[in-house]
Amino acid sequence: MRKEVTFRDLERVLLTVGFVITHGPGPHKLYTHPSFDAKIVLPPHQAKETVRLANLVAVRRTLSENGVLDPDSFDRLLEEVIIP
Repeated sequence: MRKEVTFRDLERVLLTVGFVITHGPGPHKLYTHPSFDAKIVLPPHQAKETVRLANLVAVRRTLSENGVLDPDSFDRLLEEVIIP
């Protein structure tokens, strides 16, 4: 798993696999998937800010546990959307 991922990159992955952005609790962003019972809450952030590894691991686990995307596919997709 890539360790330097921006929130912009992570959001691209989530939107690519079908998540939509809804209002989260307070300033947080909530991503929901209409076809799976999957919800991801991310803290307030700037697009170019690096995602904390703990948040990245939690997203990866949530995708896998809810059948949205297996861990290897998540890693590959992240590599594809990363802007150099």
